[in-house]
Amino acid sequence: MKRAAIAAVMSVFMAGAAWAGPAVYFTGEIGANPDLYRIDLESMKVARLTTASSAEMQPAVTADGKTVAFVSDAGGASSLYLMEAESPEAPWKNFAIGMGAYAHPAFSPDGAQVAVSYAPDPEAPLMNTCLAIVDVNARTQKIVLEGKDVRPGYEGSNGPILMLDRPQWLDTTNLVFAALEYADAESGRLTSATLYRMNLADKTVTRLAGGESYFDEKGIPRGFKASVPWCAADGKLITFSAIQGHLDRTPMSMAADAKNKRVLPIKDQDYWGPAIQVGGEYLYGFRDDEGRLRLALTTNGGKGPRRVLPFEGAALDPVVIP
Repeated sequence: MKRAAIAAVMSVFMAGAAWAGPAVYFTGEIGANPDLYRIDLESMKVARLTTASSAEMQPAVTADGKTVAFVSDAGGASSLYLMEAESPEAPWKNFAIGMGAYAHPAFSPDGAQVAVSYAPDPEAPLMNTCLAIVDVNARTQKIVLEGKDVRPGYEGSNGPILMLDRPQWLDTTNLVFAALEYADAESGRLTSATLYRMNLADKTVTRLAGGESYFDEKGIPRGFKASVPWCAADGKLITFSAIQGHLDRTPMSMAADAKNKRVLPIKDQDYWGPAIQVGGEYLYGFRDDEGRLRLALTTNGGKGPRRVLPFEGAALDPVVIP
């Protein structure tokens, strides 16, 4: 079934046009359910990629920009699908193996595998989450990390909930991910958030950020939770959101070995994350006056005013293709 047309305040161009420069794919929410969208960052033309009555969200795109992986509940549970980037109207391919709930897929550098957060019970997406690797062509799935591997003794049945979330490929053998601890399933209160790196070859897990202190521009030490990671394609830089309290977020970066932690030049008090390098600027998420997540580009190396992307609904889960 088709949903209502997009709000008339936007100029929307359907996919199939020639895209001149880098593009951002994201989850957009205007109506009742989220859809996938794409914006060319040079022309600022917008394309709506999905129009089904189901929820399509959390896109990941291969390095060549040809294939999109995403999460959809078209079949009931949150499952994994593939789409041809230039033919989004063509039938999607469900390549999920497990019967649980999937979230935040990320393509490997060669596009052959997808790292994803996976919950065995589709009706309890926060419980017993793990990291899985799905082979796109062979349609095989392997659990590579569980909560007990990060927090020894964690059972997942009583007490706080540990969620392994937002995997990102640092390189061909290393993943960066967030371990989010919630007080319980009902309140949604985040009690800790830590970034880790996992080596897929030897299964080692290394803590990167979250909980320690840094010195702000006034020289004051501040502790933080760490979430919403993004990894540069060359594997040399990781950006993330340093979270203090409920809404206070600082954009930061660090090297792959967790050294050289720095505050990024994004002067926006409404910054939310993630922060993604685009040329000499950053594409980032911010929260507007109505509490919606939006996307913007920095200008003048972070010294100028933000340039808000022309999408009037909520926009989240961005991924940039050069």
